[in-house]
Amino acid sequence: MREFNIYFVGICHIIVPFAVIILWHKRTNARYMPFIAGVLMIIALSFIRGAIRSTFDRSDLFLNLMKQILLTSVLEEVCRYIAFSHVLKNYDRREDSVMYGVGHGFMEEIGTAVMVFGLISEPERETIYTDAGGFLIGGFMAITAPLFHILLSAAIFYAVQSYKVKTVLPAAIAYHFFMNFLRICAPVPFDFILEYGSLAVLMIVVIRLYRKLPETDI
Repeated sequence: MREFNIYFVGICHIIVPFAVIILWHKRTNARYMPFIAGVLMIIALSFIRGAIRSTFDRSDLFLNLMKQILLTSVLEEVCRYIAFSHVLKNYDRREDSVMYGVGHGFMEEIGTAVMVFGLISEPERETIYTDAGGFLIGGFMAITAPLFHILLSAAIFYAVQSYKVKTVLPAAIAYHFFMNFLRICAPVPFDFILEYGSLAVLMIVVIRLYRKLPETDI
């Protein structure tokens, strides 16, 4: 059962992003380039983030952790803003923001899959993925992880298109920081309750913003 959980969760983290972009493309005719741009931009961002992290003072573990969470939140949301305002200026259909969101979170999904598969070689290590029923939790997280990036990408896209960057971008950074803080610092089960409760609220808000954007015919 342990190995089944591991394989199931790892495969889900790889398959879900591809399933989303294929189904979304078929349904909306959204273009693939924003997905590719999202992948490439997050890879480039990882080098910048690593260079900045290397300058941090690591003597205070908690302070260093907070700085890393804040750095990630700021860089990723600014990266989304740059993508929609400069790199993907010609990809101005609201459907394209979803494709970018999947690409933006794709490397994170691959990293999670690698981490999960690594549990096979560590039979003594136990996580939520290896518990009985862990495949259900892992499968659920494989869906909500790209959803997180899709929602924030759609929010930033809305901000760029409606000229509300000064309002939405800081809010997105704050929300990203809050979610990362919960994942690392909040005790179980409060982290799950707060994380997915706030994700549900974000989904409602972003759907309303998304619907305000005009539909574009190809």
